[in-house]
Amino acid sequence: MEWGAGAAAGDCRLRRSAAGELTIDDNAGGECVLNVAGHVRTTTAALPPVRNTTATVDSTAGARTYTAAEILGGIIERDPNGATRTDVLPTAALLVAAMDSPAVGDFITYYVVNTADAAESIVMTSGVGGTDVGVAGNRTLAQDTSGIFGIRLTNVGSGTEAYRHYNWSR
Repeated sequence: MEWGAGAAAGDCRLRRSAAGELTIDDNAGGECVLNVAGHVRTTTAALPPVRNTTATVDSTAGARTYTAAEILGGIIERDPNGATRTDVLPTAALLVAAMDSPAVGDFITYYVVNTADAAESIVMTSGVGGTDVGVAGNRTLAQDTSGIFGIRLTNVGSGTEAYRHYNWSR
């Protein structure tokens, strides 16, 4: 199903796939703006969306439990400071509480850079309410490596918050 299919070049259109996915685009590579209940999203067909990030720089000599704000900030530069560390993500409840209008299926991407000055690794693991997906070794970052991680919300109900934690590269 498609709305705006007969629109002139440059006009935005909304398409719904057979799987129920919605796509907003413009057939001329321009910009479309979506305003849903006061949450404005801008999409450009030619360029990926720009995201404002905050880098957390840390050299705690011990395991770290990250805050929701640090994960939502998007970038973590971590020196494990003397040994391999197993760092923990925030609980699902804290992560959901820190988000504006969280919904099942929302996806958070964050990056971790291991800035160790010696052979010290970082292992990223889920907090309470989170499930690590895949091989544990894929969530381990050796000295001078980085990883791209993702969190997909699977439940946002009060008291039942949950997420799945993924790693794409290391």
